Amino acid sequence: MATRANQSLPAPTTAVEPIACTLGAGDEKTRRGEWRELRREGLISETREALVLTTVWTGDGVPERLKALVEAEKQCCPFLDFELEELATLSACGPSSPREPK
Repeated sequence: MATRANQSLPAPTTAVEPIACTLGAGDEKTRRGEWRELRREGLISETREALVLTTVWTGDGVPERLKALVEAEKQCCPFLDFELEELATLSACGPSSPREPK
């Protein structure tokens, strides 16, 4: 199963939210390490378009870890908009020998 994450800035609102992470230096270093490890283990692809970063992930335990990191990011970076989608994968295997004509 692959998981896709979209990250974009929300539309402007009347209330002004600070555009800054609230993590302290030590926590930020730890979080960056968590992202690096997850990227190394499960990132398939990423594309950027304007302010949107779309990533595709796969691997055992990766969807759960990705969800946990996104929830943590929402707490310290409320100005970011995260969207997680779960994608199905399909494998099809053909016959090992040609079929006889009818």
